[in-house]
Amino acid sequence: MKTNFPLFLSSIFIFVSSSLWAQVPDNPKKLIGKLSLDYALLGSGDMHTVRMENALEYRVNPYFTPSVSLGIAKSDRGFYISSSMIQANANLFFSPFRNDKPNDFRIGVGFAGMRISDFLESAQYYENGQYSYSDYDFRQENTYGFNLILENNYQVSTHVLVGLRLNYQLFDSGDQLIGGGINLGFQI
Repeated sequence: MKTNFPLFLSSIFIFVSSSLWAQVPDNPKKLIGKLSLDYALLGSGDMHTVRMENALEYRVNPYFTPSVSLGIAKSDRGFYISSSMIQANANLFFSPFRNDKPNDFRIGVGFAGMRISDFLESAQYYENGQYSYSDYDFRQENTYGFNLILENNYQVSTHVLVGLRLNYQLFDSGDQLIGGGINLGFQI
């Protein structure tokens, strides 16, 4: 760890110093298309999943950006044999340090709707000590809730953004989705 620490500090220094002197376009683009990949934990059944989300954002002013998105996820790791979800979100992001600079730290809140499909082996039956057959249960559920999102996006060119995100979602069914991942955005 000692040998990697100076490299880590140097990387942080380069990232911070480049963001301070980066060139910002005079007219930042208002429309942004974004792809996010998250590693997430879905609270019902403790399902570990990789989630993909596509978002469309519009910069209203230097502080606020509304966003709509669709996300999908599938998992076969956890309580259920298989679990999948599709999700729609409407969020509003607030950028306390302005969103027209190369570095855009922001906090988002919003509404989420999610459809979950789970597949579970409920029982196994044996005859004379040998496996005979299994019973399976299938669950589909629509649930609604709210989002809390922290993002830090960095403008690497006039059209491309990269960033990190943390998100928490709480649904009326009691489900919680907690995740973190990366963003790749294109300013149009």
